[in-house]
Parts: sequence; structure tokens; C-alpha cells
Amino acid sequence: MKWVKAKLFENIGKKIFLDEYGYCSINLQNVTIDDKSLDEIYVYSKQNRIFERMVFDSNSLADSLRLVFNSDLATRKLLDCWGYRSGPFTRDEALDYKMKFVTVHLTINYRISSGETQTKYKDIVLSSAEDIEKYICWIQEDDKNNRIFQPVDLSVIKDNDELYLEGTGKVKIKEVYQFPNNKDRIFKAEDTENKSFDITFYSKLYYLPYDHRKDLLDEIDEANNELLLSPCLSREKEMPGVYNIYWKPVPEASRYIVTVYKLIDYSRGVYYKLAEYDVDRNTYFLALDKLVGGGFVFKVCAEDRNGNIIAKSRGIISGSSVPTYLNI
Repeated sequence: MKWVKAKLFENIGKKIFLDEYGYCSINLQNVTIDDKSLDEIYVYSKQNRIFERMVFDSNSLADSLRLVFNSDLATRKLLDCWGYRSGPFTRDEALDYKMKFVTVHLTINYRISSGETQTKYKDIVLSSAEDIEKYICWIQEDDKNNRIFQPVDLSVIKDNDELYLEGTGKVKIKEVYQFPNNKDRIFKAEDTENKSFDITFYSKLYYLPYDHRKDLLDEIDEANNELLLSPCLSREKEMPGVYNIYWKPVPEASRYIVTVYKLIDYSRGVYYKLAEYDVDRNTYFLALDKLVGGGFVFKVCAEDRNGNIIAKSRGIISGSSVPTYLNI
């Protein structure tokens, strides 16, 4: 999953990432001008040569806000004791209006640690057209990866690292606790409002989407000249703990290496490297036993006499027969 920086007001109504809320959807409630409703203030249309009521929606919010700051605004002259007549009006019916600020009223829905969705209301006050461009977010450039965020390798986190805690947003690590302890605490952290709290072993902690780190599953997906090897995997039906890995001979190979991994939590990209097996250059298969259960991944690599990798396959996950990408 690739995340890219984007303008907030051009992505209202979409799933985005904001530091103060994390992964969320942000929706438009309404817009007010100097705390007045849009029934009172109209914008001049050069095309129609009249003052029209302003309309704001999620699809064109940024353009509509820019229009307000770069157009003539007016209120209608009072016609009778019943107040203002509704509908568009011409310049001779208009009273010029000098705007001070625009307030965009938003609702933000984000997941909290219990898995439920929480709603917060946020008002953004804009004093100029330039202010519109100051507000940014992060959006997903594609949706090929089932794992939206990259999980954290807890063992390498240190003071001042910035991470994403689900239900809180961006946090900064202030202290790494001695672990284990009787409260399962791992880190002391602060959120974007400098509120201090503890993160436990069971907290849903991820790298920030703009903190571009190598994904944990990239090691398994990395491949080179895979067709030279064309490995395949089979499992003995009568002996469910036995796996057989086969591959094609590579003439320049001096040895083959078969690496076995165990996927612990695919959704979080957590796995363990179990073993590496060195196979003679004249042998093109390996039988492994005592691998009970599922979630095993097998990679085959061919090296020449100088230790250079000639060919390397992607991982073959148990339950499949050929290599596939896992990090999609």
C-alpha cells in the first residue's frame, strides 16, 4: 500500500490519514461565513451576471471555497417587512458584503481501540484562499495491499520514534519500559496534544503511512530469475506434516538454499524465519517433516561458487503449489 500527501479539502468524503485521528473518514456538515448561514450571503456569478446562493458539497469543496475568497459577496436589500426575498438577485438589489472568515464544519469518524467507530466534530476556520492549501492529509494511492498499515517491529522501537496507534493517531515514544512486567506495558507515549499514556503489548501499533520503511513481507516476496528455478511444493496426504519442495537445476549453481518461514499473523505481517537448508548442487528437491499446521512459506535460492545469487524465488505458502506474492 502506497500513501501520498494530498490536500485535505480535495478529499472530503474519502478514507484518509490525519495525524490527530489516524485512519478515518471525514465528511462535510456545512459551511458558514462569519457565522452566518448561506441563506444570508450570496456570491456573484460572472457567467450569469447575478448573485447566486452558494452551494458546498464534498466533491467540489476546495473549488467552492476558493471561489468565495475570490468573488464578490453581497446580501439582498430589504424589500418589505417580511424580510429578504429568496432566490438570485442583480447588482441593483445587492448590498456589498466584506467577509472576514469562512468556517468549514466537519465530522470525523475513526476507529478506537475497542474496534468501534467514534465520531468527532471539527471546525476549520479559513481567513484567506491561501489557508485552504495549508491543510493536508494522506491518501492511499492504490488498494493492492490488504494490510493498510505496516505493523511495527516492537523490538527495534526507541525513544522519540513516531508511530500510529489505532484509536489515538500519531504518537511519540517517550520511554521504553523494561519488558516483561506485570502490566504488559511496552512504551510510554504522547499524542499530538501532548497527553501521556502507556502502550501495552496488545495495542494496535503501526508505522506512520509516510514513514516509508521496508515491509516485513518484502523479504519473502523478493525474487530474481524465478523461472530458472520454477519451484513447486507438494504435501503428503498420508503424512500431513511432510512437505516436498522441487525445483529445476540451474547449471551455474554450486548449491541451493531452501528457507522456511512461519506466518504468525498475516494481517499484521508478522512471521518467523525457522530454518535454512543447504542443498547440494546435484540435488533438486528437499523433503521436510514435522511441519504440523499451516502458514509455512518456502523459498528457493541458487548460488554460484562465488556466493552470488543466480536465482531466487518468491515464497510458496503451504496450501499452494507455486510461488505467489504475499505483500499484496
